[in-house]
Amino acid sequence: MPAKASSISLDHGHVFEVWLSKEPNGVGFSITSGRETTDSSKPGDKGYTYHVWKVAKGSSAHWKGRVRTGDRLVQINGTDVSSLCYAEVMHLFAGPERMVSVVLYRGPSITLL
Repeated sequence: MPAKASSISLDHGHVFEVWLSKEPNGVGFSITSGRETTDSSKPGDKGYTYHVWKVAKGSSAHWKGRVRTGDRLVQINGTDVSSLCYAEVMHLFAGPERMVSVVLYRGPSITLL
């Protein structure tokens, strides 16, 4: 008997913005320290890349449900982070704003349906 064919869903990746409330411990996720890169074919890949390392349970990022481990950080409050060192990125998060705009890139994925 032949095997049943599965349906496949392919997501080519996308860039999206999330507005997060600042909390005493930040916006609710931690990032990896910057990795130098020369690949300019993807958003945020011009100098340094930062990825979401962990989303804190109960945080603004957790409740929004849009931020995931592995998402690439592209902008914070309209500032491209690809040319910034880790300390400069952390400084952007520490600004006086109560809400933070974060632009993220989620890479391609394949899902068997």
